[in-house]
Amino acid sequence: MSDLTSQLVVRKPSPLDTKTLNYNWQNDTTAAFSVYTNKNDTIDEESARQAVAAVLRFLTRMGIIRYESHSGYISHVIMEHDLTDVHVETGGIFKGLVRPGEDVRYGELLAEIIDPYEGFIKETITAPTDGIVFFAHTEPLVAQGDIAYRLIHRLHL
Repeated sequence: MSDLTSQLVVRKPSPLDTKTLNYNWQNDTTAAFSVYTNKNDTIDEESARQAVAAVLRFLTRMGIIRYESHSGYISHVIMEHDLTDVHVETGGIFKGLVRPGEDVRYGELLAEIIDPYEGFIKETITAPTDGIVFFAHTEPLVAQGDIAYRLIHRLHL
């Protein structure tokens, strides 16, 4: 992914989202914003720094604070339904080989599913299209039918 672009995904709110103060403020025509990073179950210092920088840039552009920073990124808006989901056919130990933000080509090896008892590779997961990895499964175990990757389809890489 280019250093000058970022991806912004618009998705349908989940039931959990509809219970948040931010969601309800937006329904009452209040200008409310959400900032998400790529982790919610562990601390990821790099994405936390990016989130803080994004908030500071936003506050600066809105004239709320004065802060010296770079101009930010040009975001591409993507609808969630336009992402390509890559599912796992069999459960086992997940060995991911690519990370979010990486460019992948059709047929490229993305991950392996390893049998937890015998240790052999039960399944190989390959890219169904050229694209950018938007989401990657990170847990050590994966169940049959789980989403292993979500790709942003690219016509030209």
